[in-house]
Amino acid sequence: MHAWQHLQHFFSWLFHTQESWAGFIGAIVGAIVGGSMTIFAAVRTQKQAAKDQRQRDQEAERRAINNTLRAIKTELEGFQKAFINGTDEKLKNWEEQYKKQVPLNLPPITQNYFIVFDSSAAALGRIENDELRQGILATFYQAKTLIEAINYQHQRYQSYEPLTYVPGTAEMHALKDDLFQWADEVIRGRLESLQKNVPDLLEDIQKFLDP
Repeated sequence: MHAWQHLQHFFSWLFHTQESWAGFIGAIVGAIVGGSMTIFAAVRTQKQAAKDQRQRDQEAERRAINNTLRAIKTELEGFQKAFINGTDEKLKNWEEQYKKQVPLNLPPITQNYFIVFDSSAAALGRIENDELRQGILATFYQAKTLIEAINYQHQRYQSYEPLTYVPGTAEMHALKDDLFQWADEVIRGRLESLQKNVPDLLEDIQKFLDP
């Protein structure tokens, strides 16, 4: 009972005037407002930090994709110079020097010209430009089918060559005709497609890298 009387006296003293009561309320309101501002500032800081992190992640993603495209561009330029131009020269030599009097005989292709492309499937899938992504996939597919066509020609020529020692057989003539047709239509056709599509793709890649 004695303790309760002390509390009564304390609160009576604390709020004995209107000014005292107003001061007490003001202190409580101030504490609430101050706490709210602190929480608001902390939330805003967290949101800004999350936004900054997203921007850093997006920049890192963009750099990774661009680096992959630069590597693919370099690989494609090398393929154009070494393989496309080289194959074109061999075909012209067959057409102009040999006048297509003998079947085209090209060596097999064992070198992998597409190391970067083959290892970049994940990065290519993240390219947002659908036309560019599809152009890359289509062009490299054409390049691989050209190599397959040349290797198939070489394989068939290996079957044809022994038959030339016994000329005049129906099998030899049939295989010879097939070799001519394959070189004229398939190899030449796929090569010409690449001669058109590779420069266009290289230009598209460069435009993407330098918007």
